[in-house]
Amino acid sequence: MKKAVIIEGPDNLGKTTLARLLIEEIDGFSSIVHCGPPEGDGDQALNLQLRYLKETMAAFRKESVLEIWDRSVIGECVYGPMYREYNHERYETHLMKELADVQSRLFVIVLYTNGDVYTQMKIKAKGDELEPYQTQTAAPKIAIRFVDVLTKLNLKHTLYINCENYESFDLRNRYIMKR
Repeated sequence: MKKAVIIEGPDNLGKTTLARLLIEEIDGFSSIVHCGPPEGDGDQALNLQLRYLKETMAAFRKESVLEIWDRSVIGECVYGPMYREYNHERYETHLMKELADVQSRLFVIVLYTNGDVYTQMKIKAKGDELEPYQTQTAAPKIAIRFVDVLTKLNLKHTLYINCENYESFDLRNRYIMKR
C-alpha cells in the first residue's frame, strides 16, 4: 500500500528543500510529487480538480510506494476559495471522503508563519512569483487557512510547524527529521 508524507504551507518556507532532505535521509521514498493549481476558473477548475483528486487517490490505493507530496490535493481547499470561484464545499466534501479511508497512510507536515520568518531568515521572493497568492505578504493569511483546513480534516498524523520558532530552516528541518 502506498504511503505519503505531505508537506503544505505558504510559498518560500522550504517545502521543496525539506522534501529533498527527506528523500536523501530516509530510505524507501520513491519520488517527490508536486500538485499545482488547476487551470481555468469556475466549474472548469472544479471539474479539473475533482478529476485530479479522483486519479490521485485511485493511484494511491493501487500502488505500493512511499512518496513525498510537495503540495497536495489538500492545498486547493486553501487556495481555491482565495483565488478561484467555484463550489468549494463540493471539492472539500469529495476530499474528506477520499482521505477518510487512507488517512492512516498519510503523514502531514504543515509549515506556517505570521510573516516574520521572511525578515528573520532574510527570505527573498523567487523570480517566478508573479501571482498575488505567491507574495510574502499573503503568507500569514495562507498559513492560517492551511491550519484551519488541516484541523477540519482532522487527519490522525499531522505535525504543525511554526517557522518563527527556529533560527534557520536547517534547525527546523533537524527538528522535523527527529519526528
